[in-house]
Amino acid sequence: MLIGATIFYMLAEGWPVVDSLYFAFVTGLTIGYGDLAPTTPLSKVFTILYALLAIGLFVTVGTPWRIRWPPDVAVEEVRTRTIPADHDLMSGPASSRK
Repeated sequence: MLIGATIFYMLAEGWPVVDSLYFAFVTGLTIGYGDLAPTTPLSKVFTILYALLAIGLFVTVGTPWRIRWPPDVAVEEVRTRTIPADHDLMSGPASSRK
């Protein structure tokens, strides 16, 4: 999708490859710096459709690693952790109080 948008902007707007790729990436991540903007009606309609689809794609690509973080082992350790009976939540373990 990113490559397709890059090619489209190269052809429709006459932008160099780097600018087209940059605009496609920035639009897909919804950053929108505003330094480049589509000028033709076709480019504007394409950008609307591309942004809607690209947001979903970027979220889908980014989600799998987020689900695995933090690792399940660390999550389970936190869930099963208990506070010792001699531990006061305000002043710490009994051994540190004098």
